[in-house]
Amino acid sequence: MKIPENTLWQYLEKEHLDPDNELTNDQWQAFVDEHEGEFGERASVMGQDMMENFKIENNIEVASEFTDDDGNPISEDEQGRADAEADRLDKGEDE
Repeated sequence: MKIPENTLWQYLEKEHLDPDNELTNDQWQAFVDEHEGEFGERASVMGQDMMENFKIENNIEVASEFTDDDGNPISEDEQGRADAEADRLDKGEDE
């Protein structure tokens, strides 16, 4: 297996998690089969969190998928409030 040099990756072999060799190979394979999807998902979320923190710590501006009426980036929370206000106005509700 060749992993590209510019890749953040991690894999765990049986020896890493079962250093005393308490599981049989069949038990290890059952463990892998049961948890490989969740391990990948958790690793992906951790990678995304680490990237967010890296950007914040290094003052890297994060592009927002949401913008105000003038095209300026806004947060997802700000967009949610704007959407709720627009819904309220569309329904003719007063404050």
